[in-house]
Amino acid sequence: GGGGFIGSEGTQAEEEIIEDNLPTLWSNSTVVHFCQWVTSTHPWQNFILLIITANVITMMLAKFPPDVVLDDLLEYVNRTFLAIFVVEMMVEIVSRGPIGYWKNASTAFDGFVVVVSLIETALLVAQGDSSGSALQALRTLRLFRVLNKFASRNPRIAILLKSMVGTAKALRYWLVLFFLVLYICTLMWMHFF
Repeated sequence: GGGGFIGSEGTQAEEEIIEDNLPTLWSNSTVVHFCQWVTSTHPWQNFILLIITANVITMMLAKFPPDVVLDDLLEYVNRTFLAIFVVEMMVEIVSRGPIGYWKNASTAFDGFVVVVSLIETALLVAQGDSSGSALQALRTLRLFRVLNKFASRNPRIAILLKSMVGTAKALRYWLVLFFLVLYICTLMWMHFF
C-alpha cells in the first residue's frame, strides 16, 4: 500500500525498519510471522475497513432523546466492535512489535482510539448506566479511522487529505475564530429558540 493519512502503512521500507527494530527472538517467532501474514492480507484489511464503516453507521443511528431498545442494541453492537478493534490492535502489536506499533503514526492513532474507547467502556460499566460520559465525544475519532484506512490504500486520497491538513494548519487562527463564532451562534440559537 501507499502512504496513509496519518503516517504510512505497509510500505516495503517501513516493513524493513520494523524488522530491523524487532528483537531477534521476537521476529523469529511463528506467532509473529503469522500475525504479519494476517495483517498483510487483503481480506483482513477489507474486514477491518468494513467493521470500521459499520461502526460509523451505528454511531450515526444514535439519537436524542435515546430510544431505549435501540440504545441498548447500539451499546451491545458498540462493545462487539470494540472487541474486534482490540483484537486488531493486539494482532498489529504482535506483528509490528510494541515499539514499531507506537512509532507508526497511523497505528498509534488507531491504538489511541481503541484505548480511549476501552477507558470509556470501563467507566460506563463502573457507573452502571450508559448515560453520556465526556469520553463518548471521543468516539467520533473512529470516523477518522475510516479516512486513515482509505488513505493508506489509495495514494491519491492520501495526497488530498495531506493537502487538506496542510491548508488547515495554514488557516489555524482563522479556524479558531470560526469555531468560536460558531460556538457563540449555537449558544444564542439554543437560548432564543
